Amino acid sequence: MPVYPFSCHSCEYELMHTDALSWRSLEIILQLCNAEFERLLQGLVISLLLIYLILVIQFGSFIQPLVMMLSIPLQLVGVFGALLLAGQTLSTVSILGIIILSGLSVSAAILLLELILTKRQEGVPRDIAIREAGPVRLKAIVMTTFTTIIVIVRLAFFPETGMDAYSPIATVILGGLVISTLLTLIVVPVVYSVVDDVSRWLFGLRKKLRWHS
Repeated sequence: MPVYPFSCHSCEYELMHTDALSWRSLEIILQLCNAEFERLLQGLVISLLLIYLILVIQFGSFIQPLVMMLSIPLQLVGVFGALLLAGQTLSTVSILGIIILSGLSVSAAILLLELILTKRQEGVPRDIAIREAGPVRLKAIVMTTFTTIIVIVRLAFFPETGMDAYSPIATVILGGLVISTLLTLIVVPVVYSVVDDVSRWLFGLRKKLRWHS
């Protein structure tokens, strides 16, 4: 069973008192921590697959949902940056926060790209559709992010007694949501343009090959 270099909140007390434990007891504790991490990582993978499948069904495409889900890896920049600034480690609680954050961060990309696709279906050129969709969706995206931040900022910086164990969840959501929102507004339209150019080039190439054949 692999050993993850993270902290495990459920095993924190025991690991702080390793002097009073036998090596066998310590090995059992580490195995329990590893099993807990494996379950959470499996939950994260399953949640990402479900998000992708839902987007495929909703938009009827296998490519566009991948562009929307690009906001999920972008959030990791803010996640690890926030944990580093807060002096916290990547724990089981933090991974739980990443699972929650995955659904929140992808919503900004969905709002932005959905309007771009709608405008393109109306006959608006791609570049104009991107320029028009950005300002329209900016207010909704910023207000959604700002509302979430207001709710979790107290738990992240001023947790009450007994709630400090869940502070990493708020830290992860706070850092990841802010950074993913900012990067999504820039990166997603750029990646969408590149994917669209590649798709059109492949379509033209296939059309030429059929014509020559």
